Amino acid sequence: MLGSGSSVFVNVDDYAASLPVAIRFCSYASEGFTARLTRVELPDFQLHRASETLPRRADVVLPPERVFLSFPATRGSVLTYAGRELKFGDIVFHSLGEGFLQCTVDACRWGLISLPPDRLLTFGRTLIEADILPPEEGALLEGRELAELKVQRLHARIIRLAETRIDSFLHPQIVRALEQELILTVVSCLGSGVSRS
Repeated sequence: MLGSGSSVFVNVDDYAASLPVAIRFCSYASEGFTARLTRVELPDFQLHRASETLPRRADVVLPPERVFLSFPATRGSVLTYAGRELKFGDIVFHSLGEGFLQCTVDACRWGLISLPPDRLLTFGRTLIEADILPPEEGALLEGRELAELKVQRLHARIIRLAETRIDSFLHPQIVRALEQELILTVVSCLGSGVSRS
């Protein structure tokens, strides 16, 4: 699908400009820096995975027109959100337009999933008869019957497809199937904490 693919960066500024969020690196050793950014665009969802070779601190500001989930993308990745260390399986459900400090202590892979808030609301109402709204402040989701791990595993599978078989996204049936699975998985994860109408 248009907009999907993977790029490698050796320049911090070029990398920052390619991310789907506004990011200002507070500290990053430029010597030896390499990053790979993979992006997948589906009709309602955008998925990203960033693989960085060096530790860093960064101020991140999310675009207010999309709902974002962020998480460590591999078991060995140490990522902090607003001073809290995230482990594999944790997901941050961000508020709209949220700004926060994100840090890594070593090479790291981290992921993002985003979609428009009105689509998330529609999916929640359709599938679980509940309003799923972005939180007023970012919320850490952890330990909800492996729902977060299912989101991360599906994210990894879709990203791997973009990195190894990008032509798969030219087939509407594959794109539709991936998005349907993503809708069900994300709603299941986020819907476990909302009250039903």
